Amino acid sequence: MGSLDVRKYGCFGSKSAKFLRLNKIKEIVVFIFFSSSLFAQVSNNISSVTFGELKTGSPVEITAQLANPLSVTSVQIVYKSFQDIDFRVRDMEIVGNTATYKIPGKDISAPLLSYYLIIRLSNGGRETYPQGVPDFAKPIDLTVNNRTEKDNEILILSPAEGETVSLSDLFISVSLVKVPDIVDVSKTKIILNGEDISSKVMFAGDLLLFYPDNFPGTVKSGPQKIEIEVYDKEGNLYHSVMRGFNAIGTEGMFAAGKKFTYKGSAIGEIRNENFNSQSTLYNNIGLTLSGKYDNWRLRGYGYVTSEENPYVQPQNRYSLTLSNNWLHLRGGDSYPRYTDLLLNGKRVRGIDGSVEFGGVTLQGSYGQTRRSVEGNLLETYPRDNTPLVSNVIMIDSSKYGNPYGRVEFGVYGRDLLAGRLAFGNRNKIQFGFNFLHSKDNVQSINFGAKPQENLVAGVDLNMNFDSRRIVIKGEAAVSILNSDIATGSFTEDQIDSIYSTEGVTGGDAETFKKLSQAFSSIITVNQFIEPLNFTELSSLATEGTIELNYLSNNLKGSYIYRGSQFKSFGQEYTRTDLQGYNIHDRIRLARDQFFITLGYENLHDNLQNTKQSTTTFQTFRVSASLYMQANMPNITVGYIRNQNQNGVDPLDTLRINVDDITNRFTVNLGYGFNLPVRHNATLGFIASDRNDFGYYKSDANYLSTSFGLNSYWTSSFLTSLSVIYYDSEISLVRYKYITFSVGGKYRMLQDNLELSLYFSPSYGDFERQSLDFITSYQLIQNLWLRLQMRYYNMTRSYNNSIAGLTVRYNF
Repeated sequence: MGSLDVRKYGCFGSKSAKFLRLNKIKEIVVFIFFSSSLFAQVSNNISSVTFGELKTGSPVEITAQLANPLSVTSVQIVYKSFQDIDFRVRDMEIVGNTATYKIPGKDISAPLLSYYLIIRLSNGGRETYPQGVPDFAKPIDLTVNNRTEKDNEILILSPAEGETVSLSDLFISVSLVKVPDIVDVSKTKIILNGEDISSKVMFAGDLLLFYPDNFPGTVKSGPQKIEIEVYDKEGNLYHSVMRGFNAIGTEGMFAAGKKFTYKGSAIGEIRNENFNSQSTLYNNIGLTLSGKYDNWRLRGYGYVTSEENPYVQPQNRYSLTLSNNWLHLRGGDSYPRYTDLLLNGKRVRGIDGSVEFGGVTLQGSYGQTRRSVEGNLLETYPRDNTPLVSNVIMIDSSKYGNPYGRVEFGVYGRDLLAGRLAFGNRNKIQFGFNFLHSKDNVQSINFGAKPQENLVAGVDLNMNFDSRRIVIKGEAAVSILNSDIATGSFTEDQIDSIYSTEGVTGGDAETFKKLSQAFSSIITVNQFIEPLNFTELSSLATEGTIELNYLSNNLKGSYIYRGSQFKSFGQEYTRTDLQGYNIHDRIRLARDQFFITLGYENLHDNLQNTKQSTTTFQTFRVSASLYMQANMPNITVGYIRNQNQNGVDPLDTLRINVDDITNRFTVNLGYGFNLPVRHNATLGFIASDRNDFGYYKSDANYLSTSFGLNSYWTSSFLTSLSVIYYDSEISLVRYKYITFSVGGKYRMLQDNLELSLYFSPSYGDFERQSLDFITSYQLIQNLWLRLQMRYYNMTRSYNNSIAGLTVRYNF
């Protein structure tokens, strides 16, 4: 912070100086205590993770920077809101050294969003961010702001959230026509990228307008963040809203009637990575193009990289999208979203589309979700000298000399077909039918294990009444899974032969024949199909939710049933063998300044009595959030209690006793203040204590404290500071470390040159020093050069360095 300037405040002996000094000290004390983390968690493969603004019901994009892209094959985000029953697992899109995913607004709810990342490595390993989640560490908690009636009073008309707009077309328009009489419109502040531009804004009654063309240099190409602060007549902050968008250079025009507009960018990159003394050179090319003609919109994207390798899943990405008000078509890589049980966010390379017309919606997707990767034949064996191990299979003796071989299994290519037919208006009442069929291509590789096939059919219902004050949602699906289709479908003679063998269990011949007759035309039917008995509901999954928004309450109740054999290849991480309910209420008080959230959840497993005991999972949640009007921090305090029990006697030697209780406390504070420039600070505490009275006795204690500060010294100079302390003890194993991060960005030469430097050392059980330097320079209008240098020193293992040059042209 530095020392106080005596010359600025005069002699400290005077009363006025003492008063100023006390005020200054108070501001510094508030600054120190009311701040939070930038979540610079430790990871060997993730260098940073950033989120957009988190607000109830609003979508947000997460971006993860990969420290060593060569070693990473996939990244998944695992997240849940404070009151959700279980975590959602979604695939992130990897392009170069960046992984991104946009969380839909329906999945985001105050007061907290918990998340972690799963990183799968090219050597077959697996890592999480933060490391050790969920067994040895806790997910990261992010504060989610509540959406209140005040958000509907301050309307940012232009630009739209996440919109990409050219500088020549950019203007900012804000309507305050809905604000109450206590608001003084003339005191409104518009802050763009940390700079107060209110003096450049035109106030036209309740409409605020800002045209960057009138103030050259105010807005440059790149990501933008705008904040609107509205004050009452006494000068107190009434409310504020934020929005993010992107600004690019010029926009072209086709001559055909001058009605088709287009814009885009081309990127080329060369990057060298030195990982543990192994050097690798990468070359990447990317192209994005978007156009508009009347109501028609066109968007194309392509990314080609030297990382493309036929022995791993695709690294190149491409897509072309055509859409208007009633049609959406996308070819190439897409991430279709149907329902939470069927298909939601999984990458499909093929074609995806939807049509909405006259109250009827038709959606379809077809393509490949996994490409084939051939295995390796390691050794062959004669028939009379074959070892009994899992990776020895039958092979073509005429081709390989012996009938059996030890192999390294490959990966079958997997195709997927999905569809949904819905009737009604999604904003009022809509009822839909959906299905999914996914199958491994048995002929795609020579050396594989157990190709599979999956069929899912379901229904979904959405009803909204009284301006969404009453929301009713539900979906149900039933699945069929064949875990090995290598031998194909059985004939009736084969079925009779199998069930005539003594000791065969699992139904009878006639039941199996009926199953074959009903489904063999759409799925392979043999001894590996499940379920054999649909009346047990083992492959049924259903969810239902009722939400009521009245009298400053948001009351929501949910019920789930997921049979132990339910499986969808479109949602492979759905938690199954689970039944129960969840109820929570969020209460708004004190003119939307104080929120209380209460929740209770009761679930149990063993729905088909396939386990030795039934475990009950009970969760109680409570949180309180305080949002002050002006010059005070926002505070959220939360408590979660999890209790898992299966009622088994601890002295029972045949069954495992489950009996544990976890208490988790969270405190998150956020504070925006001027001292003397704009600062945004946050402070977070997480403490967790698990007492395991069951068989494993795996007690665990966890404490994490994080602090962070962003300072906007000028429109061209930004600094950031963060500190995180982690301390855990799990089954008497202690692990602790502290991480510091300091850095900043500076723009100069009329904003044509941008420099950024960040240094982040970690000490303790995790020791690492990282240094990032990035410089961007605009050679000519819309042509940018970007140089990046990154160095990691892992004290106890390896060093890693990255150097890259990127050229980007916006058109």
